[in-house]
Amino acid sequence: MSGAAQERVIERMARAAPDATPVSGPARTLRLAIARAAMAVAGLPLTALGVADDVMALDDLLNGLGDDEMLVALDQGGKSIGLATIDADLRAALIERQTMCALLPATPEPRPVTAADAALSVPLIAAFLSDLSGAACGISSWVKGVAVGRRLSGPTQAALSLSDGRYREVRLTVDFGVGERQGALSLALPAGSDAGAPDPAPNSRQAAFGNSVLEAPVVLNAVLHRLHRTLAEVEAFEVGQVLPLDGATVADLRLEAVDGSLAARGRLGQSTGVRAVRIETPAPKEMRDAPVASAAIAAQTPGTDSVEETGAAGG
Repeated sequence: MSGAAQERVIERMARAAPDATPVSGPARTLRLAIARAAMAVAGLPLTALGVADDVMALDDLLNGLGDDEMLVALDQGGKSIGLATIDADLRAALIERQTMCALLPATPEPRPVTAADAALSVPLIAAFLSDLSGAACGISSWVKGVAVGRRLSGPTQAALSLSDGRYREVRLTVDFGVGERQGALSLALPAGSDAGAPDPAPNSRQAAFGNSVLEAPVVLNAVLHRLHRTLAEVEAFEVGQVLPLDGATVADLRLEAVDGSLAARGRLGQSTGVRAVRIETPAPKEMRDAPVASAAIAAQTPGTDSVEETGAAGG
């Protein structure tokens, strides 16, 4: 492959998809903020799969709202200036985690939002805004001084509460790690401030490619112990059967890449009631004296005595 062809391949790999947030924008800040907010509020582990960042008119914003979304006003200086939404799937996950300490395998059937639902869900928005306000990128200025307001009954009340103009909407799609369950949350605030604009794009194609690589998902397997069994033994497994993990301790956990290579070592534990892994620094290697062959070991080696005797006789 020629050098020019290689550059074209790298350029295609580094180019963002049409519906993806540019790698130079605050996507990473938003992903980390929503994950931290969900854990702080409900102990809910989630992963942000995608971040959409768009600017649109108020009418387009309201027309794009889903029927299952809970609407919450965002206030600044005692006045409603924006809108936050949480869809039914994310609400259900927050409620289940806080009431049952676990998620159901499938999303429950949609139902009208109750006051209890709002009380358990709205704190996520407040925690999300609080985390973003302390971020190091431009989005912190966009949410500065913004607080959670009252719950809105629907798009009509939202239209009466907000001023006409252009709004910047940030929408996150999140995954809960349970089956195919996913949810969504969005923030919409006035787009007039340059402080909330995405960070400037890198000037270097190499930097853009490097950022794309760093944003790529990585799969790690947490391995505590490996068992070797025959197919017949595996087929004979029964519910409730206990398999001994000979020699394994909670400090023996390995984080491995999909090819089996070691990425890190850790300790198995808990965090806010869920299983967790704490990355630990490997213990320093200890210097030990090398074993020295003794006369007893030499005597046990076949042919050793005869060789020594021959050598002595020859001397």
